[in-house]
Amino acid sequence: MDILIDKDFPGGNIFVESISGSDILLNPELRDTDGNWFYWCCRVRGAAGQKLHFRVQLPQACEYPTLPHIGPAVCSNNGDWKWSKFGKTGYNSFEYQFAAEEKEVYFSNTIPYTEKNWQNFLKEQNLPDCELCRSEAGRRVEKLEIQKGEATTQYLITARHHCCETIASFALEGMILELLQNCSDFSLLMLPFMDKDGCEEGDQGKNRRPYDHNRDYREDSSRYASVKALREYVKNWLDPNCKLFAFDMHCPHINDDFPHWVESAEESIREKQHLFAKCLEKTQKAGFGFHANSGVQFGKSWNCKKNPTAGNWFATLENIEVAMTIETPYSRCKEECRIFDYNTGESKMAKAPGSPKKGKKISPSGTRKWGKDIIRATQKYLQK
Repeated sequence: MDILIDKDFPGGNIFVESISGSDILLNPELRDTDGNWFYWCCRVRGAAGQKLHFRVQLPQACEYPTLPHIGPAVCSNNGDWKWSKFGKTGYNSFEYQFAAEEKEVYFSNTIPYTEKNWQNFLKEQNLPDCELCRSEAGRRVEKLEIQKGEATTQYLITARHHCCETIASFALEGMILELLQNCSDFSLLMLPFMDKDGCEEGDQGKNRRPYDHNRDYREDSSRYASVKALREYVKNWLDPNCKLFAFDMHCPHINDDFPHWVESAEESIREKQHLFAKCLEKTQKAGFGFHANSGVQFGKSWNCKKNPTAGNWFATLENIEVAMTIETPYSRCKEECRIFDYNTGESKMAKAPGSPKKGKKISPSGTRKWGKDIIRATQKYLQK
């Protein structure tokens, strides 16, 4: 049987450049991305018992990273996704020894998360499956609403404004579980797939032309159906008598191996962001190694102007207490993180509190614990 490599499944993204014996050359599809990005996800069939060598590169930027430091994620015969035990052989290359029984193996630069994962989670937790709107391609844009007790606190949580940032979705599951199991007197509005079409079609989503979903919170209007619908829906959902925590969950660049956050363009919200970050540093249990001073300072690096992002829009909402964009790494959390000096604007790498000695590989279960950490931090914040 010939080796077959395809992308014909939810979240699939690959172009097969060549198959020469045991050597495979693959290209991530950028589609409508402006510049370079690194997401890819493919299926390999007909390779049982063989050892194949894969190279995944952008033709126009061969040295651009498409693999995390620990190599690709793998799913064999529709089982669970895991990080490959074979690691990687080069900057953008890896090899894989297919077992005799491995008829179908999926590979990706990260652990995928699509509508099927979300639906399975809702069923497991007996949660309602509701719809915010329809996407440009006619897909359901899901929303989850929960109220427990007499709400004094509201949570507005979004993810996948950049559809390739799959790991953020597992954090959402942990946030829900913590709220259900250990919190009271709250209401939750969660949007798990802001770029629903991109999530199912396997787009990059980041830097989509003319601009992506996380640059669509503009003063005049929004172009994407999900952003339009959310901005309209929130008007009636907000309760001015509640304190609002608003989190937009993201993943950073492929090899930024530490969790961090983004300092708001709204000066009035920054002091509260820093207080929340200190609470999260103290309450963390996931072992991701979060440092309170890992917030990318406003006015520095790429965070240098008031972009029309979800996080900056959150900061303008009527009853906002804390608005935060939180970045969860794709593959691992290493021992060190980048710590910012907010007086000088300089940064340095230093050991992160709460991290294991040899760092930690990202897993769905570990990321759910990280999501729980974030909700626990809100409870500590409220106590202060």
